[in-house]
Amino acid sequence: MDRYLSRRTAHRSGRRAYYTIASLIAMAGPQSHTPGVRPDNDPGPPSPENDPASLLVAPADSAPPPAAPDPAAWFARPNLGATLATAVHRAGHGPERTESLLHILTRISDDQLHRRLPAPVTRLLRDGITPDWGVLLHDLVQRPYRRDRVGLRWRDAFYLAAPEPRRT
Repeated sequence: MDRYLSRRTAHRSGRRAYYTIASLIAMAGPQSHTPGVRPDNDPGPPSPENDPASLLVAPADSAPPPAAPDPAAWFARPNLGATLATAVHRAGHGPERTESLLHILTRISDDQLHRRLPAPVTRLLRDGITPDWGVLLHDLVQRPYRRDRVGLRWRDAFYLAAPEPRRT
């Protein structure tokens, strides 16, 4: 990993977050939904739509460059809390146990969080749920400075998307 990350992360705060995310992505392996990666069982014939070289060179009469990124759109992407809520809905993860995991992840130290993330992410990946790596990276970089804000966003996303507990 050092070969790929050292030049890009040297002298940057949050360097550990980049290594954590790179490790989680490596653990996940090639994903069929990752741009440029094709499932093993579907090589597909070359065409302009799936030719990797066409992604590098834009046509001369292409559309104008995209507008500046919208911060609201960024925070609308699923964070770890929303991903865990998806696991409750789609993969049958127990709501109470998942809520407890989220509670722990939002309150432990950064060192412990980086050590504990592989286990829940492995379970998510095994159940066909892939976290938004970019959002998770952003949150891990910001967490040492804004732990409460990141934790609140994760909990809000979880509780807004998770099913209401039944009252008896």
